[in-house]
Amino acid sequence: MCRRAIREEGSRLVKLVILTDEQHRFDLDFSSHVPFKAWAKRCKRFATEPLRLAEMVMLNGDAVLRIRDGLETRRIVLAGEDPLRHRVSDSAFEILDLNISRAILPFRVFARSRDTLSVPVTEELYKRLQKALPTSAIYVVARNDPWFFSHGALYATCWWESREPADEESITSAPEVTCAQYRGGEPACVATAF
Repeated sequence: MCRRAIREEGSRLVKLVILTDEQHRFDLDFSSHVPFKAWAKRCKRFATEPLRLAEMVMLNGDAVLRIRDGLETRRIVLAGEDPLRHRVSDSAFEILDLNISRAILPFRVFARSRDTLSVPVTEELYKRLQKALPTSAIYVVARNDPWFFSHGALYATCWWESREPADEESITSAPEVTCAQYRGGEPACVATAF
């Protein structure tokens, strides 16, 4: 199924998620109204309980398959290069989630970098993704950790983690750069908690 989606002509972006565990079927939900404790409890479950999940992302012919089998996670590049890994200047970014929907614009991109975050580098990542994605309406958030709680209960960023989330104060005060474009102008990026 993944290889067929890659071969289809005209597909710039394909995201396919296969969740085989019945007990986790509602963890695909996105909600901006989940209290921190409920969000952290669910993310903690992902770190400590076995989960069977696969996600294929194809972007402009490059494709990767991420597989979570129990507590182990692995990646298989299916075509070209891994479209979820980007190097901008001296910073490496990993896209943890592409929250895409034709019904909800802008597309939301959540990226982690283990390098020092900065507005110019994150803006460059934003511009690169804006060219690559099938819409210019995107919203990019970069952090040094995978805990994007302040942007809604993004459980997908927890799927690939084998560690439990930190406390609320640590998460909400961590450095973060957010970039978006408003009314066709230049991208505007904002840094918080620096």
